[in-house]
Amino acid sequence: MPNHFHGIIYISPDSSDSPTLGKILGAFKSIVNNNYITGVNVKNWQPFHKRLWQRNYYEHIVQSEIVLQKIQAYIQNNPSTWQADSLHPDIESK
Repeated sequence: MPNHFHGIIYISPDSSDSPTLGKILGAFKSIVNNNYITGVNVKNWQPFHKRLWQRNYYEHIVQSEIVLQKIQAYIQNNPSTWQADSLHPDIESK
């Protein structure tokens, strides 16, 4: 999907220094944002004039293998729904 993405983050309970989900996502957004700015300035990428990231995120704690498999299938199949997405630029807004 060009307007959002999904991911699965595994935070090991065995680690003595496990970062929080907020810190992981904050670092990810910062790294991607900096790389994007570099791409705009150095590689002539198209600038993005709005916010690159939304302010928050949706999280779900996966508690079973079956739920994990369903989420994985959803993530894998999600891009095929882009043509019908209400935010797709080829769809007229109602």
